[in-house]
Amino acid sequence: MPLGQWFKFETFLRRSTGSDGRWLVKVNGQTLVDRYGPNMGSRNMPMNRIFLSQVYSNGKAPQYQWVDDIEIRSSMPQ
Repeated sequence: MPLGQWFKFETFLRRSTGSDGRWLVKVNGQTLVDRYGPNMGSRNMPMNRIFLSQVYSNGKAPQYQWVDDIEIRSSMPQ
């Protein structure tokens, strides 16, 4: 992830127990993950939360993160 600058983070998830499942992750248009196949987890539980403000780092506190322009879609972004 770029440090000290704004970046565009995109993710797409089609949950499925079959081969039509997909998880796509891009940062600034560069694909980091593009996985096809089952992705439901061990109990096939529904997703019930999205953690948008979770700061992921192994650095020391305090740490800051800003989130802007959130879109939740029902189809894959173009």
